[in-house]
Amino acid sequence: MLVGKTYSGDFPNNKQRQNRGEQEQFLMKNAHEPIIKEEVYDRVQAEMQRRSNTEVVNGKTKRKDTHYSSKQEKQE
Repeated sequence: MLVGKTYSGDFPNNKQRQNRGEQEQFLMKNAHEPIIKEEVYDRVQAEMQRRSNTEVVNGKTKRKDTHYSSKQEKQE
């Protein structure tokens, strides 16, 4: 979680402004309990990548040859 992305400076109407280095920014890790475990998140991301209709070949994004890439036999 990035804290300090905006700040309220000495402005007449106290509007928030984007922080482009005017105020110190810092990164807070593990600031709160996650909604899902990291292991579950990683498994879901892998499944989404497997079902994706695109793949990276030689550094270029290319559509897969199959039209229904998510219709695959379940692997365990």
